[in-house]
Amino acid sequence: MTADKKGRMLGLLLLGALVAWVAMNTLAGVLHSLASERWPRTSAQVVAAAVYRDGSDVSPRWEPTVVYHYQIGSETFTSGRIRFLMGPMYRREEASRVVEPYNIGRVVRVAYDPANPRESVLEPGPPPGALMNVLLVLLLVGVTGYIYYEVRHPGRRVLLRSIPDHEV
Repeated sequence: MTADKKGRMLGLLLLGALVAWVAMNTLAGVLHSLASERWPRTSAQVVAAAVYRDGSDVSPRWEPTVVYHYQIGSETFTSGRIRFLMGPMYRREEASRVVEPYNIGRVVRVAYDPANPRESVLEPGPPPGALMNVLLVLLLVGVTGYIYYEVRHPGRRVLLRSIPDHEV
């Protein structure tokens, strides 16, 4: 196997690993969000609610943060999960709208995992845009599969054809 071919296969392997990691994380988030709709609910008290700035000056991100305490039996838990699959927010107003209903001291309902009560969520169920996350993963898997085909079958390439030296 030539060094060039080894390099392409290594690149393809790394791309495949990245896509598999993204797909598994997205799938886990979707499954958790769907399961959370069936979790039991309990009361919780909001102890902190704020929006924090993260990132560089070029591309700042805003992170809505809500911390709450809830009790299951005799044990008290603390959590900060608002919803599953909450993506980055690039506008402060968007993050502020997420935090707005959760004033400090307010009593809210949370859903918690009965198998692991430490895991809870303020807004159970799939969030808006969850379908787009799934479609994006399917697109990534499809593109990766296509690139794999192109690399493995250079004689039958459809799009990734080389430009002959005399045409450059």
